[in-house]
Amino acid sequence: MVWEVQIQKSDPSTTGRKVLLSTSRVTLICNQQASENMKSYEETVKKYAKL
Repeated sequence: MVWEVQIQKSDPSTTGRKVLLSTSRVTLICNQQASENMKSYEETVKKYAKL
């Protein structure tokens, strides 16, 4: 699974205008189970991820 992540900054003085600050691609290998020490990280990623 590959996600393209964009970090944008909203300008409150102009309605709806966003400025792109950064972009990156994140690759997750989903065919393997996460180890026990990664479970909390996995839950954090799922909480904030928008697909």
